[in-house]
Amino acid sequence: MKTATLLAAAIAFASMANLPANASAATAKAEEPQFCNVYLDTVCFSVPVGLSVDVSLPMDFMLYKMSLPGGGKVTIYSGYNPENALEGKTTQKCATGMKIERCEFADSGKVFDLIYDTGGMAHITHIHIDGLTDTNRGVARSLLDGFHACTSQGISIACTPERPFRGVLREAKRDKP
Repeated sequence: MKTATLLAAAIAFASMANLPANASAATAKAEEPQFCNVYLDTVCFSVPVGLSVDVSLPMDFMLYKMSLPGGGKVTIYSGYNPENALEGKTTQKCATGMKIERCEFADSGKVFDLIYDTGGMAHITHIHIDGLTDTNRGVARSLLDGFHACTSQGISIACTPERPFRGVLREAKRDKP
């Protein structure tokens, strides 16, 4: 009986602390979520504290929309035919170290676009962030750094500790006086 009570207390504490039940306080990093609460075909992410997400299914794709503090919006598309958001832009490859079909992004300072395609029959993920400022860039960077790589397996999904978008959004470049 004591064991069951202690186990229940540990699980309750972990859920209140936003940690998975098998994580220890010593290994958890306070600045990065240790879990996902939104799952797409090829990635998962956690909605940052204080933000809410609007989810819609307009056609044969999913849209996830969030407003950033101080203005700006994040739109995440998960489907088979994203718009050509990177066409005509100077892009960089994501340094994922993973075997994927495509991961590239463009950052103009105020607008950020990223396309992530693992190939095969999985949905493509397109992340569009509009209205980036010095104020909200840190929150947007934290969101992107917290994405995990996932694989759909029938009606379930398996996610790894791999963070394919870590470091793609950097601090704003400041002009020298």
